[in-house]
Amino acid sequence: LAAVLLFLGVLKAMSPFATADTHVYEILCTKAAVVNNWLPESFRLPQSSLPDCTEPSFNARLYLVMGVFNEIQAESLALYKKTFASPLAIAACCLVLLRCLLRPALAASSDP
Repeated sequence: LAAVLLFLGVLKAMSPFATADTHVYEILCTKAAVVNNWLPESFRLPQSSLPDCTEPSFNARLYLVMGVFNEIQAESLALYKKTFASPLAIAACCLVLLRCLLRPALAASSDP
């Protein structure tokens, strides 16, 4: 309980200076031009309409460097196709979905 209270105190003391969500706008602002280029030509915004971004903070740069918001490269997709990772991932997702859908039915049938 003391650790939780200490954490809440530190969090409250830091709140005027930093929040966890300040870097979200910086990431979206930085990636706006990249996402705009992904769109079909008829949907793209003119360069003058895109936001003028400030220098991203440390947290924003960390997320951008770690690849969380990077596009998947064609070489990576080709590797997934060669190794059959994609079909196996789809099969695993289907099995998980099937389990989630059948769980209520199985639970109802096993109740006495």
